[in-house]
Amino acid sequence: MIPRKWRYLPDGRPGDDRSLWPGGVEGRETQAALGRRPVTVRDAIAMTKLGLPEELLSGNLKDRAAIFSPDHERFLVVLKKGNLERNTNEFSVLLYETAAALKAPAPRILLTMSTSSNHEAIRDIKWRQDGQAFFFLGGKHG
Repeated sequence: MIPRKWRYLPDGRPGDDRSLWPGGVEGRETQAALGRRPVTVRDAIAMTKLGLPEELLSGNLKDRAAIFSPDHERFLVVLKKGNLERNTNEFSVLLYETAAALKAPAPRILLTMSTSSNHEAIRDIKWRQDGQAFFFLGGKHG
């Protein structure tokens, strides 16, 4: 028999590791009491994630998540989000100022493109040498 780990649930009641699983009776009661629900496929599709090809999303993302300008004063991030109502994937390019990035500023959304396929609508971003503009390949597949 595997020993259970005891911990406190979010509502303050003691519970074991079964309490935290959606299938457990206590888990359902706790989730309902907190106004929560299980994650659905709809939620997973609409989740905002890095707009990288799936094969690049595993492993160390250190050198792939942000595209820095040549002077490192700014960087771009591409995000992807599914839109179930339009049956598309939306890709957005966000611009951050490097010096302020750790202060959690709101980024500037430079552009958004949609595609009705699973191909990236925005890819292969490269900064111009002077760091004042960038180029990318874009398309509306599907």
